[in-house]
Amino acid sequence: MLFMLTALLIASCEKADTTAVDEDIIAGEEVVEGTNGGIYLDGKLIIPLRSAFVGGAFPTPYVNSNRCHIYEKKFKTGPLWNEVKETAYITGVKYSEKEYSSMSQSIERIEITVPAGVSGLSGTLAIPLTQGQYNGGCEKVSAVKFHNYDFALDKEGKIDIEITLTDGRSLRIYYAGATPYDGYI
Repeated sequence: MLFMLTALLIASCEKADTTAVDEDIIAGEEVVEGTNGGIYLDGKLIIPLRSAFVGGAFPTPYVNSNRCHIYEKKFKTGPLWNEVKETAYITGVKYSEKEYSSMSQSIERIEITVPAGVSGLSGTLAIPLTQGQYNGGCEKVSAVKFHNYDFALDKEGKIDIEITLTDGRSLRIYYAGATPYDGYI
């Protein structure tokens, strides 16, 4: 019994430090180059974005996937997916027989978790795409435009996606900053 408790204590001490680092962002601020960014509704900040982690897989020689988890809190390392819900999740698939001029052409899904109190949007907004093109499938979205979707493990990432809602409002995902590996295979 003592052996099992010691092993459990050691395992919990070796867990990656995913503690959030507090940083204040004033609600309503405009997008500023060099800051991490946020989710903006008609130009007003509704959710700050402070950290992002990326990854992917090569399940076959013909296909590889990519993913990006973006969080409201600033984390030192990517949090465990079953413990911390991301604010925005973007995933895609690249096919070896297709030419891509930008990573945004591989995007298959965008999910944004919007807090309660945001008129008409609270909950998860799931937006299906086909190789970066929006062809419908989300009753609250009429268009998706990628201004920038670029990241790599060895450089700063920049994500700027504009989503036009069916009620005419504009929802924008903006993030500029570090995009380290998420730690998942």
